[in-house]
Amino acid sequence: MPTLPRELRNIRPIGKCIYCARTDNLSREHVVPRGMGGTITLPKGSCTACAEVTKKIETACMRNTLIHIRVKYGLHRHPKERPDTFSVTFRDWSDNETVKQVPAADFPTLWAMPIYEFPGILSNKNQDETRFGILHRHQDDASFQKLLRIPGVKSVSITSGAVDTWIFARWIAKIGYCYAVARLGIEKVRLSPLVDMIITGSPYPII
Repeated sequence: MPTLPRELRNIRPIGKCIYCARTDNLSREHVVPRGMGGTITLPKGSCTACAEVTKKIETACMRNTLIHIRVKYGLHRHPKERPDTFSVTFRDWSDNETVKQVPAADFPTLWAMPIYEFPGILSNKNQDETRFGILHRHQDDASFQKLLRIPGVKSVSITSGAVDTWIFARWIAKIGYCYAVARLGIEKVRLSPLVDMIITGSPYPII
């Protein structure tokens, strides 16, 4: 893992919530969740209420959209919640379907990730002229081929993790905003319109 820049190591406590500026009941805020390998934290950077909001966003993305990827590549942080197997549907040459549990290490991951168009406000487009969150499919072909080599197997199918493009956009915004706080300091970014998007879910952030 690359060494973090000096300014991102041992960050001093923020002392107030980076989202709402409250100063009571503060906890550390992760820039990237530990469940995605993140190591940068903002000590005393999030109040209880805002932490609950960002936790729900991260949970939706990590336990739904990215669950298969995180388990397969060892990013899952809670062993009790980590599945050992996933369901795979096998079809034989007589077109009979059988659902079997496959070890997580052999599961042929398939996931859809949102690709966001360049913001319309920056390209002189109206909101209704832009598309939001086009999904792009990614597939682990090597694992699919391994299962297809099982005698009698004609085809293999699986279900990808669910993805909510707006929740995912809020997660990206949260990571970007927290990184800006870590790198630049809260006073330089505290008026960011991303805060409204992250905490209230508003598609029309207050500017």
